[in-house]
Amino acid sequence: MNTTATEQKFYVVETNYVDNENGDKVEIRTSPARTNFSHEVRIIGFCGATNNRAVYAHGEYATIDDARAVVLSLFDVIEDDGDEDEDEDEAIVETYFLKGEDDDDEAESATSA
Repeated sequence: MNTTATEQKFYVVETNYVDNENGDKVEIRTSPARTNFSHEVRIIGFCGATNNRAVYAHGEYATIDDARAVVLSLFDVIEDDGDEDEDEDEAIVETYFLKGEDDDDEAESATSA
């Protein structure tokens, strides 16, 4: 057994746009979030806000399925964006968009029409 090889871990990282609820997202990543000024690794908690974006770390998980289960239990997501190739950061495995106020309004108006 090779004890020097590290097993892949997955991290759940949330980004909230402070001045706009639409566009908020959650990512499953292969690298942990870092605080915005000291760049320290943060596994759980607030990482800071820069350019109207607040970042929160939501844990480290042994498998992608564990990370997905956390995303689906903690957040009201619209969908996985399904396009990993578009992300500039190679550490991003999956991106989920969070349901915003506008999404709730659209769903309500569609069901009442």
